[in-house]
Amino acid sequence: MMRTLRLALAALLVAGTALAGQLPTPHRGQVAEVIVTGEYMFVRVKTARGDQWIAATEQPLPTGSTVAWSEGAAMPNFHSKRLNRTFDMITFVDVVVQTP
Repeated sequence: MMRTLRLALAALLVAGTALAGQLPTPHRGQVAEVIVTGEYMFVRVKTARGDQWIAATEQPLPTGSTVAWSEGAAMPNFHSKRLNRTFDMITFVDVVVQTP
């Protein structure tokens, strides 16, 4: 199941990278924490509705910066073996961009 999830995520991320300039980024927040794993990054974002975790391909996102991100696949109780951590809820997204 994890292999299938990784393959699906990789396909989404490749497609998202190719279409980054064309995809809507309806969600906005401020970066509170970034955890880089080498494959992708986990980002805790402060939003008007509270903190939210998102995961995307690795890129430089400074803490405190404002970001926007696309819709994604929400994964409740997602366990990262690499981090040995379970996220109550995390959303795997195609696009994360810094905004002014």
